[in-house]
Amino acid sequence: MGVADILIIAAIAVVAFLCVRSIVRSARNGGECATCPSGALCSAADRKAGRCMATDDMLKRMEAAADQLPTPKAR
Repeated sequence: MGVADILIIAAIAVVAFLCVRSIVRSARNGGECATCPSGALCSAADRKAGRCMATDDMLKRMEAAADQLPTPKAR
């Protein structure tokens, strides 16, 4: 096994360690953003209505931007 092989294996091991560390820290701090509305600490979710205000805002802005697009011309 050459020096290059050892360096590659060491780099992969470091990246794997950092990935696992990131996942553990994220789980400890309330999870990833995708699970925020279902998390107990999410301040954007309206628990009574079962809605996420951040998602609602994002969809409203997306629809407004889509309305601004020009309509395609008929061929």
